[in-house]
Amino acid sequence: MDTKFLLTLNVYTMKKFNTLAFIAFLFLILIGKSGWTEIQAQDSISITIIADCRDFADIVAVPGTPDSAANAHNASQYASYDPSVLYLTGHWTPGPTPGDLNWTWFTMDSIAPNIFRKTFNYGIDYFAGNETDDPDLLPNCPGWYFAPTDDWSTQEYVPAPCNVAWDVQRIFVINLDDPDTIVAFKYGVCEPEPLNDLGIPEYSAIDEVQDQNLLIYPNPSNGMITVDCSSFPSKAVIEVLDIAGRVVKKIENAAGIATVDITGMPSSIYLVKVTDGTNSIFRKIVLR
Repeated sequence: MDTKFLLTLNVYTMKKFNTLAFIAFLFLILIGKSGWTEIQAQDSISITIIADCRDFADIVAVPGTPDSAANAHNASQYASYDPSVLYLTGHWTPGPTPGDLNWTWFTMDSIAPNIFRKTFNYGIDYFAGNETDDPDLLPNCPGWYFAPTDDWSTQEYVPAPCNVAWDVQRIFVINLDDPDTIVAFKYGVCEPEPLNDLGIPEYSAIDEVQDQNLLIYPNPSNGMITVDCSSFPSKAVIEVLDIAGRVVKKIENAAGIATVDITGMPSSIYLVKVTDGTNSIFRKIVLR
């Protein structure tokens, strides 16, 4: 390319853009056509959801408790439970036939007694949100549930505080920056379960055990967030960042179970960063 032309282009660009924009412009030139194609090619991410039904038979309703209604429903559905199969459905993907809507039934694979797994691809931005039906159904925050049969009447109910979709279902806050999400839940229980609690060598040997053990709930949240950083070997620092990257809350010397209060902050998506100076873990949360 002619040197004079390049010089003219640079002068023109500097006049039209500020310094940061010009740097971004140069970056796009540097990565080249092939690099840009590679970035654009990632149009889906892999999600693996594991269901732990080992305590399904022990779910009981205690009258007068906040979880009584959900537990009573789940206990009644146990009669339909076949220990060899479990189903999963949600706003994940359209069905196999053109014209099908979402909420397709996935048959989960049995990987251990009363433990099931399903891996599938989620199209980035496929679920654009449905705040008309429920204000908590934000983009890439789909509702979903387990069920002992492929029938909505046997669907799992979850107790507060994670029963945010239609007051009975979970919402999955999808991290689009994680191309290979793996998470486990006990049937009828809000919080994710640490993978190494499953007793399955495949997951007990994961290098990022700390990453898998970091639990932040409820998600979505009304403002009070619980962060379980007990897997960190030393005290940690918890930071909550808004979508502009500004730290809106910081807790130092956190250990074990910590409570973070961001009540009063604008409803939005936030990033929770937990670090011990050596390891840093990020989790996306939705504040209602």
